[in-house]
Amino acid sequence: MKLIGQLKLSFDHVLIDCPAGIERGLRGLLNKHTDETILISTPDDVCIRNVERTASVLQGKDMPSPRLVVNMLDSELIDAGEMYSAAVVSQTLDLPLLGEVPRDPVVYRSLINHKPLMQCDCEARYALTRIAARMEGMDEPFPAYGVRKPGFFSRLFGRKHKEVNKL
Repeated sequence: MKLIGQLKLSFDHVLIDCPAGIERGLRGLLNKHTDETILISTPDDVCIRNVERTASVLQGKDMPSPRLVVNMLDSELIDAGEMYSAAVVSQTLDLPLLGEVPRDPVVYRSLINHKPLMQCDCEARYALTRIAARMEGMDEPFPAYGVRKPGFFSRLFGRKHKEVNKL
C-alpha cells in the first residue's frame, strides 16, 4: 500500500490491473486507499457474473460504486441480437457506464508488433481516449456500438433494434 500512496503523490490516476475473479490479493487492494474502481467486462454471461460478484464485494466494504467499461464489442453481433450491448450490460449490473471498447484487430497487431496502441489510428484507441476524457470529468458522447442509425424507410416501417434477452 505504501507504493500506491507514493504513486498517488505523482500521478492523477493510478490504475491497477487485476485478474478476473475475487482472489485474496484483490480483496487486499480494495480498501480505504482506493478512490475509485473501474470494472471491465466483456459482454458475455461469465464475465458479467464475475463483475457482479466484484461489485458486491465493493459494496460490502462500503466503497464508492464502481464504474463499468465493456470491452470487445462487435457491432454486427449486437445488431444481430447475438451479443449484449454495453447499455444492456450496464443496466444488468446497475453500474454507470464509463466506456465501451469495440473488438478491433489493430489491438492484436499492435501487441505482436510491440507498438503502443495509442500510436495506432484505430477505433479502440479512440474509445480509450473517450474513457480517459470521461475519467477527467469531460462529457464525451457514447458511440453505441451495434446501434446503426436507421434510414428513412427503416424508421417508417422497420422493426425495432433487438437485444439479447438471455438475462
